[in-house]
Amino acid sequence: MNQSDKVLNEVRRQCKNYYESKVLFLPNTDDIAKVLKISRTSASRALNSLFDQHLVGKINNRPVLYFNFDKVNINIPSMLNSVDELNELIKKDKIQKSLGQIIGYKESLHDQIEQMKAAIFYPTNGLPMILFGNSGTGKSFMAHSAYKYAIATGMLRKDAPFISINCAQYANNPELLSSMLFGYVKGAFTGADSDKLGALAEAKNGILFLDEIQRLNPEGQERLFTYMDTGHYSPLGNEARSIKSNARLIFATTASQNNFLTTFLRRIPIKIQLPDLAKRSLNEKKQIVNSFIDDEARNLGKNIQITELALKSLYEFKYEANVGEVKNTIKNIVATAYIHQRQKDKIIIGVKDLPNKFLLKDKTSKKSLHNLNSIVEFSGNIEDSNISYSNSQQNKISQSWKYAQSMASSGVTDRHKYEYIINSTVDYVYFSVKEHKNIKLVYIIKKLRNLLKLLNYPSDFFENNKLIYGLAIYIFCKNYFDFDLGNDTDNTQRIANLFRKEVTFIEDIQDVIESQFEISLNKNDIVWLAIYCANNQLPIRNTHGIIICHGYATASSIAETCNQILNYPVFTSIDMSLDSNEKTIARLLQEKVREINNTTGVVVLVDMGSLVQISKNIAKTYNYPFLLVDQVNTGLALDIGNMIQQNKTLTEISARAKEVKVDTSLFESIHKKKAIVTTCMTGIGTAREIQKMLTRSFEGLVDIDIYSVEFSHIKQEISTLRKNNFEIIAIVGTDNPHLKGIPYLGLEDIISGDKLNDLAEVLNTHDQKYKIREMEHQLIKNFSINRVIDSLTILSANSVISNIDTYINMVQKDLNTKFYNKIQIALYVHISSLIERLIRGNPIKSYEGDNSLINRNNTFSVLKRDFSVLSKKYKIKINDAEIAYIKAIIEGY
Repeated sequence: MNQSDKVLNEVRRQCKNYYESKVLFLPNTDDIAKVLKISRTSASRALNSLFDQHLVGKINNRPVLYFNFDKVNINIPSMLNSVDELNELIKKDKIQKSLGQIIGYKESLHDQIEQMKAAIFYPTNGLPMILFGNSGTGKSFMAHSAYKYAIATGMLRKDAPFISINCAQYANNPELLSSMLFGYVKGAFTGADSDKLGALAEAKNGILFLDEIQRLNPEGQERLFTYMDTGHYSPLGNEARSIKSNARLIFATTASQNNFLTTFLRRIPIKIQLPDLAKRSLNEKKQIVNSFIDDEARNLGKNIQITELALKSLYEFKYEANVGEVKNTIKNIVATAYIHQRQKDKIIIGVKDLPNKFLLKDKTSKKSLHNLNSIVEFSGNIEDSNISYSNSQQNKISQSWKYAQSMASSGVTDRHKYEYIINSTVDYVYFSVKEHKNIKLVYIIKKLRNLLKLLNYPSDFFENNKLIYGLAIYIFCKNYFDFDLGNDTDNTQRIANLFRKEVTFIEDIQDVIESQFEISLNKNDIVWLAIYCANNQLPIRNTHGIIICHGYATASSIAETCNQILNYPVFTSIDMSLDSNEKTIARLLQEKVREINNTTGVVVLVDMGSLVQISKNIAKTYNYPFLLVDQVNTGLALDIGNMIQQNKTLTEISARAKEVKVDTSLFESIHKKKAIVTTCMTGIGTAREIQKMLTRSFEGLVDIDIYSVEFSHIKQEISTLRKNNFEIIAIVGTDNPHLKGIPYLGLEDIISGDKLNDLAEVLNTHDQKYKIREMEHQLIKNFSINRVIDSLTILSANSVISNIDTYINMVQKDLNTKFYNKIQIALYVHISSLIERLIRGNPIKSYEGDNSLINRNNTFSVLKRDFSVLSKKYKIKINDAEIAYIKAIIEGY
């Protein structure tokens, strides 16, 4: 062992002692040098080398202190500012581990653990608790876990006593049980030769656990609740003497509440019911079985190997006596196997070693015929699986979001990449939680579906299981997992810009989710949910309706009736009292308009003239279309709501209202919204493809609407858009319609780069070079994807283009060059076909018929070396002829 290893081991040893409170101080350089009998310089050199390798951490103290806690599995940053900071991390770890020992603390026992915490933390000396449950459900274990949790949280000192008495052992001698609990004085009964302290005195500053408390007679129960009321008790034989104690009380019983005095139970506010093993999930049963096998491996000091078939039987068996029977069964199996294998290095257990009761209950399914032939090994040192389960959900969510933000920071604007990360994470969390048949998740799914139904969203929306389950799983996590998505607001906003439509939808239902599920959604939560909603037909209104009326529930009644008939949440409402002043009305309307924040348009329906004037004043302060409609009633609201659903323009809605002799006022926005029109002489299909391509390429870079129109109706379509307050800044397509005053940009010219600056000019991004570069990059990729799709049969176009993109960027960096757009497009198309050919085993074997013509210069070397990124991804090999053709594409333009 070299000197550096010796220094690391010494740091580990001292830190383990510090963690276990055996020493008061962490080691510094002098401490290490002294123990290992080496020079201070050698110790310092070794410690700094270990720090650079991330094997030890530093506390920026005077002198500097060193730590390493990998032997007790604490994840701590490599540099801390103070010992207090470290102590806080250690405290949190101990708290987590004290709970982590309880299998199911995040699942079937979640509510019970929350009750236990409440009892421990209640000022000033906690609350008594009683554990109800059948034999073997883990009442004693829960009581001892509460004790360890109280120590970990600092509610009890590390040396606090835990005194346990099983009252059943004294069932036939209640006087002896009372003397055990309360103590006695000399002469209290025959044989009481001296004063003796009872369990309440011994448990001072700690916990007294009384199991099978129903065996305590009524007199003993009364003595106990006197102590619970006053904190004082009297020993047997001297009722006049008052002894004070601060022992916390935990009771356990297999009996029902009917077996106790009502006055006794009334003094125990925390009543915890532990479930039978049969009511717990299969995953928890597996953890329980595994933990007991690990205990036996640790006790024997030998690894235990169990066949998967035998382990399956242990998992699926119905244990009548609950967890206690599991423990005793496994101890019996291991002990029997050990008798015959004690000379071996490992204990091997198969189905033949199981008790007869397992063989009689064995069930073989077709599914298991060929899948249970491996061996599972237990060493006694396995990590607590319950901790890893509960933490894996939170870690997965936090890590995924951190990765998404790192992509945003790097300028990634491909929506599909963000969708893949979030969808994969939601699937992982959903299936892991679903495995436990979590009733809370089922409740959230059912309630969320019902809420969206009550909000009058279309049935094809709230019956979309994948969408509802994904939203529900995040709400579940917000309720029951402690995860943090950080506070990187800049990158969150970058992602939000890519998913504007989806963010709008989540913001629409945010208030309902927060109030009904008692959670708070921040910007990160909203954007996460928005990404998950992508690619779904979201019921987002192009125009919003607000109904304002005087009188109790008048507006809300009209809005609710209309929404139910229209089967869509078209309207929101504001109910005004008859004495509301103009200032109050104006404030509420402003808040509602600000909440809606819909730049497409807002229709406000009012019931009388004074509101019209107020609404007009507000309308003038917003930079988007605003239509006021007077004299609202249910019939008029229904008519207008129907037009809103049909995406009619505000002009058309206003005209319809005037037909029925209703006054309206239409306020155009001060600033017209810019739009690009795409078109093609070959039909609307191509125009829509161009629209999609531009939309994907602009996302996160430019906020602009893009509309596809029929080439033959382009004048009428543009006229309608202008009436809706749009300014048409350009036409993009494959054929020039020659419309005066609107610049035309050919798609091929934009892609090639010839007209890219013209596009940047009309988009007003000509002075933002990074946006132009990113826009150009996205256009090339998206254009190439459209061309590649038709040529591929076994590869995903989106995936292969993304991987080729990585290759092209590496080559450009290594050659210190920037390929023309035409070269990049040609490379995307050629290499995607090349990869598919190589996967099929059809390489090109010669370059122009003669491989001797290949010029293996620096460009060739870079192209071949960097191609490894694709070779590894697709498990293919590329020859020199193929590389030569790629080189020819680069040099051919």
